[in-house]
Amino acid sequence: MGTLRRLLLTFLLAAGLLASAAGCGSNGSTGHADPARAAPADAAFYGEATIRPSGSLRDAVRSVARKVTLSPDPRAKLLKLIDRGGTRGASFERDIDPWLGSRAAAFVAGIGPGKPAAALIVGVRDEEKLSEALDRNERRSGKGTRKASYKGVEYRVDAKANAYGSVNGWLVAGTESGLRRVVDVTQGAPALAGSSSFETAKAKLPDQRLALLYLDVGRLLGAIAARAPAQSAQLEQIRTLYGLSGVRPVAAAVTATPDSVGVESAVTTTGQRPLAQPAASGGALLAGAPSDAWLVLGSANVGAAAKRGLGRLAGLGAAGLSTEQLKARLRARTGLDLDRDLLDWAGDAALFVRGTSKRDVSGALVIRASDPNLVRRSIAKIAGAVRRFGHQPVRPETIEGAQGFSVAKPGAPRALVMLERGDEVVVAYGADSARAALAPSARLDSDPAFRSARGALAGGFSPSLYVAVAPILQLARSSGSGRLTRLPEGRPLPRRLPLPRRRRPPGGRNDPLAPRRRPALSAGSFSSRPTPPSLSARRRRSEPRPRR
Repeated sequence: MGTLRRLLLTFLLAAGLLASAAGCGSNGSTGHADPARAAPADAAFYGEATIRPSGSLRDAVRSVARKVTLSPDPRAKLLKLIDRGGTRGASFERDIDPWLGSRAAAFVAGIGPGKPAAALIVGVRDEEKLSEALDRNERRSGKGTRKASYKGVEYRVDAKANAYGSVNGWLVAGTESGLRRVVDVTQGAPALAGSSSFETAKAKLPDQRLALLYLDVGRLLGAIAARAPAQSAQLEQIRTLYGLSGVRPVAAAVTATPDSVGVESAVTTTGQRPLAQPAASGGALLAGAPSDAWLVLGSANVGAAAKRGLGRLAGLGAAGLSTEQLKARLRARTGLDLDRDLLDWAGDAALFVRGTSKRDVSGALVIRASDPNLVRRSIAKIAGAVRRFGHQPVRPETIEGAQGFSVAKPGAPRALVMLERGDEVVVAYGADSARAALAPSARLDSDPAFRSARGALAGGFSPSLYVAVAPILQLARSSGSGRLTRLPEGRPLPRRLPLPRRRRPPGGRNDPLAPRRRPALSAGSFSSRPTPPSLSARRRRSEPRPRR
């Protein structure tokens, strides 16, 4: 679709949820309509976004956008990014905003040999403005597009076989087969909205949402098997090992509060085998992480989970080794028994990362051990293996009553520390993070932002992942490229910095009658420009030459 298509995709996909910071009401043919009514019923994937939220949802998104961008006006920052991602001459405020409705969606269907039927469906609040924008896009794109029609609907196809056009009040852009599927639905073919699988999957999700994701796992795997028959046996193994045979379509919703963005999902099975057994999330250890951590990940019973994962990989023939062969190789190389020394005692775990500058980044993994005596013997064996094969000095370490060892690579800012204290095992990058894991000065559950995010979860659920955006942005700013973009006084860097001019002797290539070239240093590149000859040289050049 050329310029307009790139600009629109940049807005819908790259800008994501922050696009709704520009939200306001809309009127028109499909401005508020449900795009699932234009998507085919056999879509294997469907994603929908609310571009212009209203009421409390709009206020929540604006609050989150200000915190994420650290800007009082996220709309201005967003529009600058959108226009930068488009093509020269295109503008979001001129080419898209006047006609853009409040909802948009994308779907993928018909995954088989050849190009899949995929398209972007965008609500339109002013069809006349859309027509004007498409005409401008046609003029900018130039040649290479052709006109086509299907069941009385006219559309355009560009040089890359991407089709776009207005279909029954919707802007549709995608593969030609995808656009034609939308035409079929708008003229009476079964739509995704109203289908039993789609309605059942999203029935338990909140109505006030920013986005909706829908995935028909069975249809997707079947389509992949039809597209690659040679992999059908391996896909069937994946179905069996992960219990996907009994999984019905999955749906998830993205929600927002003034302090957080959340994801709620719903999975139903046919009763053959559940996709996942209910288990704790490691939330207790996660809540006990230090309050300055910006990433915390909790998991329940990591030892048993690792064993299951190894069994599944072996069942799929990964690395060409069975589980027993992998264990034998580890034992022969390090002297460690994978089960007894590493996995049997490992229970719930939490991993945290903290630090707002490149020099300060550190973290730790905290594991709840089921057998302290077994842990003590395992750490001694691990220290011996590191001493034999790591080629680095191993030193005994005691921090906050926990005992273990540390190993430091020459030149590394921090040492790797492994400690045990009762039923706690800590593997940390740096002694300060080990100390924070064992005895934090302030726990994460005392942080107001964490408490607010945890309170947004439905009853009975504990968080398994926590991300604080502000410290991450601070880390990104402190880890910049360090290139000089401003002078010490704060003045902008000049566009051109002339180099000192050298005196050249007369004659030869340095004849004063020849135009001189003085190199100049630009802020981004080197360039040169001709220097006009002196006044006397111009006079001599203008004098008529004597005839021979």
